[in-house]
Amino acid sequence: MIKKSNTLSIGYRLLDKYRVEAVLGAGGFGITYMAMHEALLKRVAIKEYFPVEWSYREGDHVLANTQGGLPTSEAGEDACYTWGLERFLNEAQTLVRVEHPGVVRVQDYFQANGTAYIVMDYVDGEPLSQILQREKTLPEERVRRLVDDVLPALDAVHAQGYLHRDLKPANLYCRSDGRTILIDFGAARQALGRRSKSVTSVFSPGYSPIEQYLIDGRGYGPWTDIYALGTVLYHCVTGAAPIEAPARVL
Repeated sequence: MIKKSNTLSIGYRLLDKYRVEAVLGAGGFGITYMAMHEALLKRVAIKEYFPVEWSYREGDHVLANTQGGLPTSEAGEDACYTWGLERFLNEAQTLVRVEHPGVVRVQDYFQANGTAYIVMDYVDGEPLSQILQREKTLPEERVRRLVDDVLPALDAVHAQGYLHRDLKPANLYCRSDGRTILIDFGAARQALGRRSKSVTSVFSPGYSPIEQYLIDGRGYGPWTDIYALGTVLYHCVTGAAPIEAPARVL
């Protein structure tokens, strides 16, 4: 987990309109905040590009490791940071075009503080991973409803020439009204993972198909997400995490 000192402070204002209220989550390549749009009095979720291997925070600003004289393990950290920033923004540009009730809506994206941010709808509910941890399995009717929600959402994403690439229970959010939506797309994160030491960011054990274990990153397609959805359904029905794809190869 990223240290609290590496996050924006509670109460910080982005673009003089988004006030940070809480840190929702932190990973190797980004931090997600809950914030309030002060003019609209509406909560949003904001993802900040923050690759911990390649950057650090100085005050409000995010800097590449080679800036400020910090020691680095490899040359070219600054170039890696910029390369990743471009892919983070490319992902935002794609997702803002996806308009489907089963996909978390991207409202805006912008650059500030030496990094970039994606503003999304704040969703009231909980991840499927928490539900499975508590209930172990789901009844058939609920599994069918999940499929009815997720398949059309994936179709909308694929129609934009994009893939989710990290479909797993933690990235399926179950809203308070019972509907399930896709969150936390993995394309940019996995591209970054291939250029870093964070191998676990390239695939999610048990939920990723065999092509995501390959170093060259080839062989991806809509089937990549369909395989992942199948593993999620397996978990929902059996209550057990799926076997990793390489172990299933004959």
